[in-house]
Amino acid sequence: MDIETRIQTTPAPAHCPSCGRPDDGGDQVVSRHQVSFGTVLYTRCTCGRLRVRTAHPGPPMVR
Repeated sequence: MDIETRIQTTPAPAHCPSCGRPDDGGDQVVSRHQVSFGTVLYTRCTCGRLRVRTAHPGPPMVR
């Protein structure tokens, strides 16, 4: 399982580190959790590798 515990200064790779499959959003979503800084998303590649991703929300919309 890929878990990044330090601040990442470069974007995540655009492919699976195990099989090289492009990161096209076709991974199976295993779990999704809302947390204080955004969303934590657990996905599984077709090769079986589990990845943990974070998504930070954009600035709030003011109407």
